[in-house]
Amino acid sequence: MKLFFNRIGEGRPLIILHGLFGLGDNWATIARQLATHGFACYLVDQRNHGRSPHSPDFSYPLMSEDLFELLQDQRISQPILLGHSMGGKTVIRFALDHAGIAIKLVVVDIAPRYYPPHHQAVLAALHAVDFDQVRKRKQVEDMLRNALHEEATVQVLLKNPCGGS
Repeated sequence: MKLFFNRIGEGRPLIILHGLFGLGDNWATIARQLATHGFACYLVDQRNHGRSPHSPDFSYPLMSEDLFELLQDQRISQPILLGHSMGGKTVIRFALDHAGIAIKLVVVDIAPRYYPPHHQAVLAALHAVDFDQVRKRKQVEDMLRNALHEEATVQVLLKNPCGGS
């Protein structure tokens, strides 16, 4: 899968993978700072997030292969991989699948263990929105706010592009 990314800076490649419901651009402020220290920061939207393609297939082995494809397509060698939450699990899986490619891993806010599902309410709210029928972002916002009752969660979800304006 061809993932969408933004690149900030020049220098040593640093690939940054966001967490669940996030976007690569969530890391833009930090990437701009790192760029001043000689890093080329690649802010990646993982599959089913942001401007990357969406697919019913969603697993850590697939996300590891998506990352491998990105590195090959961009001819990136010896990257530093930084993953936050879900992105952390992705970079751990990548290191297991493709030993020796990354020179360093930075894993933020996640451990390599099983976590029981805890996003069912968010996933149910997202599945309840018929994105083919909504015409305005405000409609999605109202639906999510009614289902979730947590303003911070609604705002995070609205950062991902959706149909309408």
